[in-house]
Amino acid sequence: MKRLFLTTLLLAAFTLLYSQNEKEKVWQLIVRFDNLLIAKDSAALNSMMTDDFGGVILTGDYLSKAAYISHHCVRNVGYMALTGQDINSAFIRIYGNSAIINRRVHARLKFSDGNFSEFDVQRLEVCIRQNGNWLIAGGQGTVVNPSPIPGK
Repeated sequence: MKRLFLTTLLLAAFTLLYSQNEKEKVWQLIVRFDNLLIAKDSAALNSMMTDDFGGVILTGDYLSKAAYISHHCVRNVGYMALTGQDINSAFIRIYGNSAIINRRVHARLKFSDGNFSEFDVQRLEVCIRQNGNWLIAGGQGTVVNPSPIPGK
């Protein structure tokens, strides 16, 4: 009986440690994704997204992987900064080879006319593990304070 209890306890501890390690891997992927959006590095973004990636941008429009990368990799326009990433305030759930991340970031957006807007975005990302590597399969951002889009 004592052996069964110890085995169960060790298995629970291992599961908890494994889950924390996977959460950290997913978090590192998400923070790297943010940094690459700012750097406008289309090749690196492409390598960390699934082929069937789908993303919803701030206007509510759905974009395929290629369109999403193209939209976000225009030089001197779009996201200029994404800050406030905090693993402790993010809600990360791991379900086997899938992960759901709900988090808030502060964004600085530059428009083509040179004007800037700053606002908070509540982000929801879905990641999957393929061949041992975590990839981003989809994401959506909702502006929560204040709207960067004139008239909204």
